[in-house]
Amino acid sequence: MEAPKFNHNNANGTATGNSNNSATSESKLHFLDYWRIIRIRKTVILAVFLLVVLTTTAVTFILPESFMSTARIEVSKDTSDIPLLLQMGQQGGYDPYFIETEFQKIKSTKVLEKVIENLNLNQVWGKRYGIDNLKTAETYEILKRQIDLRQSRNTSLIEINAYSENKEEAANLANEIASVYQLSRKASKMGQSEAGIEALKKEMEIQTEKVDMVQKQVDKMRQDLKIADVGDSQFQMTLEPETVRNIERDRIRADEEYTQLNTLYGKLKELNRADLRKAIPTAFRDEAMDRYLADLAKSEQQYAIASVDCGPENPEVHRLT
Repeated sequence: MEAPKFNHNNANGTATGNSNNSATSESKLHFLDYWRIIRIRKTVILAVFLLVVLTTTAVTFILPESFMSTARIEVSKDTSDIPLLLQMGQQGGYDPYFIETEFQKIKSTKVLEKVIENLNLNQVWGKRYGIDNLKTAETYEILKRQIDLRQSRNTSLIEINAYSENKEEAANLANEIASVYQLSRKASKMGQSEAGIEALKKEMEIQTEKVDMVQKQVDKMRQDLKIADVGDSQFQMTLEPETVRNIERDRIRADEEYTQLNTLYGKLKELNRADLRKAIPTAFRDEAMDRYLADLAKSEQQYAIASVDCGPENPEVHRLT
């Protein structure tokens, strides 16, 4: 029996021809072909479209009404009323996490539980859900889901959006959250101020005790050495009272000036040369120093330009260096 023979060339040619015909038919598909398909299936397409519209409309009417109320507040970082020496330019710097931190403070239990207490939401929402009173933790979770915090673009304003089925309740929620948050920040600032005042009072008491102790020593030495004091009639006055008072006033003024300059010197002594160059024009104004710094800045600018234009080996660059 003779084995059957297969013509591999014909098989390959047939497969290739079918593939080319399919690609050609797909490439010739035109918009009119799509339009024919749409006309054929128009009943199904219209039925699906009407079903989606009717379902959306029905769901919209079934869902309860929801109102949104917005309270907008301006929030800025707390800064000290008395700027520290050499730190005047550092206050009020940009903090990328400040607004997000305030968002978390507004959503905190400290603020929202106070809102729940002020608006009596445990009882109000408990009746709405068929319960005598909700627990504060449960009311807190519900309230947290009904508020949305956003930052107005490119501003330091925070928008507090409150949602509710009752438009008056939505307005009350937004306004009360803003009010409680404002009071919370004021209380925090007041607490810091009171703590600072208490520390200053304690320090003043300590310094007053030291002054009283030194004053007693001075009075004892004055009596032992028989030194006349201003206005003391027990000792013979060697100087006119007015002269003594002027000298004492000049001494106090000189002592204050010395204390200020010594404090400034101590602060400047801790800085390196680069920071010292920036701090001196602000801390202690000097016309000669201002002129030298201006000349230095001008020379550095000329050096930077010459280095790029002429190269490091240029005589002008060496001169500027």
